[in-house]
Amino acid sequence: MDRMSERLDKQAERLDQAERGRLSALERELAQLELEQELNAYERTLGRIRAKLTEFQDTAGQRFNTWGNMLWLGCMGKGRGQDQPQ
Repeated sequence: MDRMSERLDKQAERLDQAERGRLSALERELAQLELEQELNAYERTLGRIRAKLTEFQDTAGQRFNTWGNMLWLGCMGKGRGQDQPQ
């Protein structure tokens, strides 16, 4: 009877260890999935920031071109209805 009890205890211990191993594998997988989700969220945020930066650069470039054209026209006197600078 003691041998049977010992065998059952050993089997129960092995099962516990196997379950703990399986659980730790699941915990690692869960942690990995959580990290991937967080990384995806950061990538989406970074994408939005890049889009805003590109939009800002495009707008700033257009404004600079407009100001540059106005300045050039002003220096040439064409902005005041004059054909030739005097």
